[in-house]
Amino acid sequence: MDTNLLSHGPSECVLNTVEACAIYVWPSLDKHFKFINCVETLVYKGQQSEWRSCFPKLGYEEKPIKDCYNSGLGKKLDIGYAKVTNDLKPPHRYVPWVTVNDVPLYDEYENFQTYICNAYKGTPPTACQGKPVEFSTKAKSNQLVEVTYMDETFSATKIMSAVTKGRRQMKF
Repeated sequence: MDTNLLSHGPSECVLNTVEACAIYVWPSLDKHFKFINCVETLVYKGQQSEWRSCFPKLGYEEKPIKDCYNSGLGKKLDIGYAKVTNDLKPPHRYVPWVTVNDVPLYDEYENFQTYICNAYKGTPPTACQGKPVEFSTKAKSNQLVEVTYMDETFSATKIMSAVTKGRRQMKF
């Protein structure tokens, strides 16, 4: 694995494939989300070359991810994500491309929780039960958005775990 990663280009491709492997190897949202969040936090801080430090930080084994990547499975998974992204209706124009009920939010993606709560059918989750919402403006367009309530904070990605981000493929 190349440890001299840059924030875009080859390093982004490598990390996209590593993250695809993480989703495959650790199908539990709680497990793969922690790893992806760790990696993306390092990318956000400009420390993407330190992404491997996420394994010991979280107590995760590196070998299954390395095996997935080196076997070519990671690339196949990444290509599958790219296909899902390319098949979006309406087609995505940029990342993040957030839709609720197939309606793109465009520049309103930072307020996606309001749209999700308004569209929610059934008993709404705690996050939608009338609590005041503050949206963090610290996040960049390719980062996680953190939502804060009077009595709880959680990553918005838990609500939008099905949102697909653009992916690229390349050699590890």
